[in-house]
Amino acid sequence: MKKRYIVLFLTVMMLIFAVETGCSSSKSNTETGTPAASTDAENISEDTINLSVGGIMFTPLKEYADKKGIINYNADVLGNASGISYSELIYFGMEESEYSRIVSLENPSQEDIAKYYNTGRNLALIICADNKHTLDDVVKALQQAGLTDLKAEELDNIGSNEGFNYYILLDKDTSQDEALGEFGAEYRRLCDRSLILSCISFVKPVKPQVEKSEGKLSFETTDVYGNKVTGSDLFKNNKVTMVNIFASWCGPCVNEMPQLEQMNKDFAGMGCGIIGILSDGREASGLEDGKAVINDTGVTYPVIIPWDSFENDLIFTAYPTTYFVDSDGNILDVDPIVGAYVERYMDAVEEALKLVN
Repeated sequence: MKKRYIVLFLTVMMLIFAVETGCSSSKSNTETGTPAASTDAENISEDTINLSVGGIMFTPLKEYADKKGIINYNADVLGNASGISYSELIYFGMEESEYSRIVSLENPSQEDIAKYYNTGRNLALIICADNKHTLDDVVKALQQAGLTDLKAEELDNIGSNEGFNYYILLDKDTSQDEALGEFGAEYRRLCDRSLILSCISFVKPVKPQVEKSEGKLSFETTDVYGNKVTGSDLFKNNKVTMVNIFASWCGPCVNEMPQLEQMNKDFAGMGCGIIGILSDGREASGLEDGKAVINDTGVTYPVIIPWDSFENDLIFTAYPTTYFVDSDGNILDVDPIVGAYVERYMDAVEEALKLVN
């Protein structure tokens, strides 16, 4: 499980990609426990985590610097809700050496995957929404992203800046802390609202920079059942083809597949289609698990095995990642969708069709 392919999560439902940690400027107001307003994301100190995609900077105080567990800091736009983004702090209840071992594995065992997920908990989720969006809009976007039981009163308004409102969602359920073992007490200390807000400063959200592939996909491989296929075979009959990269062990990938199957049927009338790439299909266990997933989800669109140059031809930072290509296999100038955001696919296909028509 290469580090760049790690599946992170918003509570356990959302798939997101890891944003590289950077640096930022202003310190938060540590006396009041409220975020400090700032609009200058360029003047940044070396200690600060740059989460400007989510509208904040996070400067860890001593309590975070001295932790025994691991914290990942991530930010992204929220689903297809333009004007709403989020930042999250994910805590892993394990020592750095064990965390590094697991995330460096090419083929993690089920035990390692379970440990990664079972020791991961959200310290905090911070939402940034422009003034066009009400609290109800924010709640609806989060519910669509997977927090189906979320209630508006669980979101705490922590301030505003530059035309954006900020909300925080904290993990107040202590019933699962014991599962973190010796890390449980540390996790709960770091969940403290005042402590978290003392580390935050506001910045105007920036559009995420998406690293994406260019060029033409030309390959020979097989589908998961051993039938030979080429890129030309798969793309030539479609104006646009959605190329969905997934893994058999990725829960959000599997959860969206029945919806992708329906979309593939709907796309037929538009001259479009979908193919899946089973990224772990070159290993026997991954191939068998992938076949089981296909059977369980009822997928009928082609699912293929990665070819030799697959990881050079397609850049991806998380599962699932979806690209869009034309009938010749040229990768279209449409931002790849990183994560299981079914709501974005139709808009992306329509954008791709404009490029080929």
